[in-house]
Amino acid sequence: MKYSLQNKRGYYHAVVSYKDEDGKYRQKSISTKVPVQKGNKRRAEKTAEELVSSWLEQKKQIDAEKNNPPLSKAVELFNASKKKSVQPSTYSGYVRLGNEIMDYFGTVNLSEIDRKKIDSFFSSIRVKGTGENTVRHYCVYINSMFQFLEDEGYALSSPGLHIKTPSVRKYTGASYYNTDEVRALLTAADTSKIKLPVYIAVYLGLRRSEICGLYWDKIDLPSRTIHICRKAVQYCDPEGKQTTELSNRMKTIYSDRTLPIPNALYNVLSEIECKTGPVCRYEDGRAMSPEYVSAAFVKLLEKNGLRKIRFHDLRHTCASLLLSSGAGMKEVQVILGHASYSTTADIYSHVDITGKTRAITGLNNIIEVSE
Repeated sequence: MKYSLQNKRGYYHAVVSYKDEDGKYRQKSISTKVPVQKGNKRRAEKTAEELVSSWLEQKKQIDAEKNNPPLSKAVELFNASKKKSVQPSTYSGYVRLGNEIMDYFGTVNLSEIDRKKIDSFFSSIRVKGTGENTVRHYCVYINSMFQFLEDEGYALSSPGLHIKTPSVRKYTGASYYNTDEVRALLTAADTSKIKLPVYIAVYLGLRRSEICGLYWDKIDLPSRTIHICRKAVQYCDPEGKQTTELSNRMKTIYSDRTLPIPNALYNVLSEIECKTGPVCRYEDGRAMSPEYVSAAFVKLLEKNGLRKIRFHDLRHTCASLLLSSGAGMKEVQVILGHASYSTTADIYSHVDITGKTRAITGLNNIIEVSE
């Protein structure tokens, strides 16, 4: 590539003309740091040749990496593109998945990645004991990343590469407490630091994040209603530290809901002296974190000899008791804030014995009348 030696601010510069990736002519000015003085031109020319040669080599490497970067670089670009559009907890998940992918592929270039190498990666994580639901997450991540890279014009060995996600059986084995177990739990919780989270989960079926994101400004005791419109988002920051933030972005639009406060929960809320800030708080006034609630719940069950379930299973408990009391599946969907009726039905169809009994009894009555 030719260059011209020019005088700029009293020093010789090598000015290189080249075409950028869009085909437009650009100029690169490289200072030789040789003063424009008599007898210096030949020294400047020699220096310029060395500098231009070095710049061209660097440019060649940069262009090559830009068109065909290591997969690790591609992962970083993809994650960066998602950072502003997803919640911190979701982004933290992207980083975790991306790190696992980078660890496996190392310095392999993007153009070298094909279906065979992807299949080998999935084999490696399955050997580690990774569940199929997590494998599914990796599939979605990789498909989204390759679509992003293809849209950005990067060199792919297999354009349109799409990894088939494994089918995962829908979860229908929700654990839940029966009425006697719930009564024992509430009695045990009365002297616990997580009394409020337990009561709210049992009586309203709120998610753990919704409970920790509940503030007093959304509780109307006179009208006995609670507006669920915020949640606590917990994630690992870039330094690996657990961080909790309050977010107005609910899981779905149906998660933003207003629920009535039942008498037992109303009495517990009325007993609390401070009715500003977070509802479920530590002694210093900070909102409880979702992780703390789950850990404290495990200890509560162990201390009182209660059957081991997850804190999230109190949400299932609430749903099963609602169905047993005669509530319809649609009502349970609205109370829990599920996005669709089918989600509720898939999870709780096995406990909706009251509704089934009512329907079959009605059919029996109709037939008996007819006879």
